[in-house]
Amino acid sequence: FIAKTVERTTAFHIEMSRKELSQKQAGRISEIEGKLEGLRVLVTGLVRSVETRDDELTQMNKSYFDELQKHVDETSEELKRTFSEFKVVKRNFSEQNTRISAV
Repeated sequence: FIAKTVERTTAFHIEMSRKELSQKQAGRISEIEGKLEGLRVLVTGLVRSVETRDDELTQMNKSYFDELQKHVDETSEELKRTFSEFKVVKRNFSEQNTRISAV
């Protein structure tokens, strides 16, 4: 009788220990899953942030280069006008020099 009681008590305590251990493991697993989900959300947010920033930088670069191209075009036109004016001044100077030499 004592042997059976000890056996049953031992079996009961072993089973309780298993259940307790399983509950602790389940709790720990849930905790880890929660942390992993939090990390997933964080990483997803970071990736979206990087993508958004990349789009913003791309747009900023495009705007900058568009502005730079506009400036280059304006400068080119100004140089063409200045060169045309220079040719007129040079021609007038040559004509004036020729007239003075003829006198």
